Amino acid sequence: MEDVGIDEAYLDVTDIPETNEEITGRIKAGIKEKTGLTCSIGIASNKLLAKIASDMQKPDGVTVLMEADVETKLWPLPVRKLYGIGPKTEEHLKGINIETIGQLAALPLEKLLEHFGNSYGQYLYEAARGMDESPLVTHWEPKSFSRETTFQEDVRDWQVIARTLADLSKEVVQDMQGHRYKARTITIKIRFSDFETFTRAMTISDYTDSEEEIRKSAFACLKRIELKKKVRLVGVRASNLIALWACGINRPAY
Repeated sequence: MEDVGIDEAYLDVTDIPETNEEITGRIKAGIKEKTGLTCSIGIASNKLLAKIASDMQKPDGVTVLMEADVETKLWPLPVRKLYGIGPKTEEHLKGINIETIGQLAALPLEKLLEHFGNSYGQYLYEAARGMDESPLVTHWEPKSFSRETTFQEDVRDWQVIARTLADLSKEVVQDMQGHRYKARTITIKIRFSDFETFTRAMTISDYTDSEEEIRKSAFACLKRIELKKKVRLVGVRASNLIALWACGINRPAY
């Protein structure tokens, strides 16, 4: 399974010895039982088509969209339904009389490269034909851990700002420790009442997941920002990460 958000995921069910109806029925029943919510499911041979199919019969449908269905089910759709096409691309395509995915698929590759460049033009050429070779991503490494707070009312009291910074540092450390990471770079963000925003960063000598050390680094960064105005937002980020198993500590079994 690839988790891509709070309400969306891709599943590779190739090796599950059940029919599509049995698999989707089990998923729907499980979600309904746990949350009381319905869901829509797309069944396809790749992630691109599955994403499009899952949007075709909302809020509680099941749509099958295989490569053989591209001409009859995919091509009549508006170009905006193709994943990766936003308002600007849609407007550009309409400017050259392309309104459906089928019309987009009819364009030669050379014309798409001319209008959209090599990378995006190649993507549009393949996507309009239902082609997608992107794999499921079942594990990825975080680049940072961060927390921030927006005050209900703008704050001038230094003690409130300092306490908030300390609390956020603690939460960041808890996240790091829970995922078994250490960091070297600590960054804070201060946004004032007029939305002027400052960031200050500090890189320490060695990787750490010590709450005290990260809190001290955050306060050292805070000293480099002049608090002349009321503060609207405070944030703390830990980056420049290393996994604990990369430090010689055994990686946990999953």
